[in-house]
Amino acid sequence: MSPSWAPQHHGSRLAWSRHKAWSCGLSWVVLGVLSCHGGATSAPRIDSIEPNRVVHGSSVQATIVGANFQTGLDVRVDSRQAAKVDRVFAVWLGSIRVATSAVEYVGPTQLTIGVPPTLAVEAYDVKVTTPAGRSATLPDGLIVVDSAAAPSGSAAGGSASARGASGYTGGYGADASGGSLPETETGGTSDASTGSGGSGLGGASASPDAGEPVSGGTTGSAGSELAGAGQTMTLDAAGSGGSAGSDATGTAAAAAGSDGAPDGLHTTLWTDGRLLKDTCGQVVTLRGVQQKLLAGVPSDGDWTGLMDQIAATGANAVRIIPDVAVLTLADLDAVMAKLHGYGIIAILAGPSFGWLNDNHAMLAKYSDRLILDVWLPSYDDRARFVRDGQAAVETVRSYGYTEPLVVSSNDNARDLPALLQYGETLVAADPGHNLMFGWYAYWGSSNLYQNRYGMSLSEGVSNAAAATFPIVMGLTQYTEGMLREDIEYADAVTQAQTHGMSWVWSTWYNPPSAINALSSDGTLNALTAAGAEVVTEHAAGIAKTSVLACQEP
Repeated sequence: MSPSWAPQHHGSRLAWSRHKAWSCGLSWVVLGVLSCHGGATSAPRIDSIEPNRVVHGSSVQATIVGANFQTGLDVRVDSRQAAKVDRVFAVWLGSIRVATSAVEYVGPTQLTIGVPPTLAVEAYDVKVTTPAGRSATLPDGLIVVDSAAAPSGSAAGGSASARGASGYTGGYGADASGGSLPETETGGTSDASTGSGGSGLGGASASPDAGEPVSGGTTGSAGSELAGAGQTMTLDAAGSGGSAGSDATGTAAAAAGSDGAPDGLHTTLWTDGRLLKDTCGQVVTLRGVQQKLLAGVPSDGDWTGLMDQIAATGANAVRIIPDVAVLTLADLDAVMAKLHGYGIIAILAGPSFGWLNDNHAMLAKYSDRLILDVWLPSYDDRARFVRDGQAAVETVRSYGYTEPLVVSSNDNARDLPALLQYGETLVAADPGHNLMFGWYAYWGSSNLYQNRYGMSLSEGVSNAAAATFPIVMGLTQYTEGMLREDIEYADAVTQAQTHGMSWVWSTWYNPPSAINALSSDGTLNALTAAGAEVVTEHAAGIAKTSVLACQEP
């Protein structure tokens, strides 16, 4: 089950990262498909976005001006088709990705985007990623203001916020000639008192404690009084429930969630402490299955039909492990579309980093129900696990993915204490602040892992559920290998339901190793004994507890 992150030869196909540029077409003779991407190596640069200030709720086309917005070139050596120019640029406004269809390449110094009218009132970093994976960011490049906060002469007004792990705790305040930006933009706000309110020129600033009011800017410097309507910000002791006041008038805006984006305005799944939430702001508890997609699974190669059968169980998530040497991009796209159509979350595991980089545009279509499983160490070395896990997350984030990423624990994901000890360190290091962890609770009747880690399986579930970050539990009927020890999975399922903990069963259907399969032939009508219990009979099983994302329980 360990994913492979190195380029590999598979039969007549060669999968290779676009970072190899032109070296993959000039000196090799390849019998198969070789995809190359060439282009300048200069990093892109963003100079400005015009307009840089838009009114909340309005549909606006903006122009991003900069340099080195280089397209890519897709060459397939064994094809008679002409080389294709890749003009798919990814643009983010803060943590929100602009729809690919709303991004247009104009030239190497210019892109146009459609600014989503649903953006909350705040300042947004503008980030551009080229087809070759090179990125540039313009901090606070776009400011969204309330319609009542855009008087004449205020176009140059600034905004201030204090971004922290638990949302925005500062308010916006500015005057007609520009507000001041406090030096707390990237500071942590684990304590409510650390966030500072924004101030306009001559405006009031505040360092709010729990429950204190924050005022917006009180005067303008362009000869006009801008009424600073003092808005109240109520913060709990942890500083987790702040609201962002708007520029110029201090009008209150939507409450901010854990990553600073207002609930309901997320375009991807997102983590809030130990919880996973959907784009509607509702908690999602995963009740899913794992499925490999490869030659002979299923025997007729009908991978989308296999998704139909899994969907019939009521599962709200499927961890798919595709053999991308067998499945074409179109094949996997069809599988993703099928799951997305059912409202099922796809947890994608296995493709190499290069594959993820090359195929971001396809996966972006399903970003609201996508989780990427990016690291599963096959060794027992906790220090190395932390280093490698952080490096994997940073690599995938550099490609522009904002979706939740899963890092599985040390020792083939068996080492729960490693997650409990180092999980917060890895969460803090995630540039996207959207991290989950995998623990395979394959702790069998010999008590090998129980003795090694000093806790029973039941205690392990309780400890995992009490973590400050999401842990997804892997479940199965028997341990793998020659021993095939029993696992107390039924009790673990009950306990997971009690604690609101996510789990994924390995596996739904796997002819090469059918011992833990829930279905003997891939259909709902051929459930194994474990399948009948886990899917339909158990009070905390899939059919009785699974709830789709953005669907009320």
